[in-house]
Amino acid sequence: MLDQEFNISKLILGELNKTLSASEQAQLNSWVETSKANSDFYAQFTDQASLKSKFSAYRQNEENKVWIKIQAELSKSQVKTSKRLFFSKKNGIRQRIAIAAAITSFFLATGLWFWISSTRIDQKHFYSNIKPGTQGATLTLSSGKTIKLSAESNGKLAEESGVKITKSIGGEISYEITGKGQASIGYNTLSTSNGETYKLSLPDGSRIWLNAASTLIYPTSFSSAIKRQVKLMGEAYFEIAKDKTHPFIVETNSQRVEVLGTHFNISAYQDEPLTKTTLMEGSVRISNPSQSQLLKPGEQAIVNGRDIAVVPGDLEEALDWKNGKIVFNDETLSTIMKKISRWYDVEVIYREGTDKLIYQGSVSRTSKISSVLNFFRDTETVDFIIQGRQITVIRKE
Repeated sequence: MLDQEFNISKLILGELNKTLSASEQAQLNSWVETSKANSDFYAQFTDQASLKSKFSAYRQNEENKVWIKIQAELSKSQVKTSKRLFFSKKNGIRQRIAIAAAITSFFLATGLWFWISSTRIDQKHFYSNIKPGTQGATLTLSSGKTIKLSAESNGKLAEESGVKITKSIGGEISYEITGKGQASIGYNTLSTSNGETYKLSLPDGSRIWLNAASTLIYPTSFSSAIKRQVKLMGEAYFEIAKDKTHPFIVETNSQRVEVLGTHFNISAYQDEPLTKTTLMEGSVRISNPSQSQLLKPGEQAIVNGRDIAVVPGDLEEALDWKNGKIVFNDETLSTIMKKISRWYDVEVIYREGTDKLIYQGSVSRTSKISSVLNFFRDTETVDFIIQGRQITVIRKE
């Protein structure tokens, strides 16, 4: 029991100190995911708020004083045990477990204190190991019923007006017309929160990937429609099935995209000043009340108010989210952190003009937020204060 607890404590310290090997990191991750108790134990030593409370308690004491405090707690446990009529084997096991937990907490707390002292890092800079986003979304049916997809098992989800809605093993929503003749048209809404993405397969064979904090409104059937039309708020990647007689139209708040069959990405977040449409293959027409532009593969349309500008597209940056990355080429930190905040579900505050600093590079969307923020810390320009899910950016001291 003690050997395992001490080993886990050592692994947690190693992770904070960035000295774990790949096998040690895998061992720690496996242990954390084994049970909720393990996850809670790990969280209390990697969460900013928890660390603050622990360090405020231990910082004023020397190591021997902390040990005396633990011994006092153990004495209380022994007094309670002595009051029993007999000392059973079961009670002895429970006492040993209590002793092991107390000793482990002592070594881990003092170990973390010495780690802070040796690296001379103030407690405000400790990283909360916020995990990256995952696959998930909320589906709202035409009837008004809502389905939290991450909580649903694979298989049939619902059937409306001759259309069957199914969740696949890979976590994709698909629509299939089951009734005879034409299915009646109903509208569904697929919404992702911060930290969620999801895939959708429409009855015509078109596939759509929805990025975090995005909403797509679409008909459940195109069988009786002259045009295949959907509405997007946020960001999505489209692979549209070819159908020359039924153009596919994507509407956003600032533009209208018309295609026959093609692959493209649209970024149309309401908190962004620009709407960007990047074409991978085929052709699309971008229009708003004042202009219309035809895009060729590799080009990007940027809509700013009434203006539509066509420029060479950076395909790697446009598809970074779909490919598991966050790519930035000479972008301000505020622009980069918007992507990070949506995926990791965090709030970002800037001090001393840090939002205007410019960076170039890329980070993985599969990493914990500590690794992502370390990219910027390593530039020796900024540091971060993390409190729960709030990140404050400050100038590097």
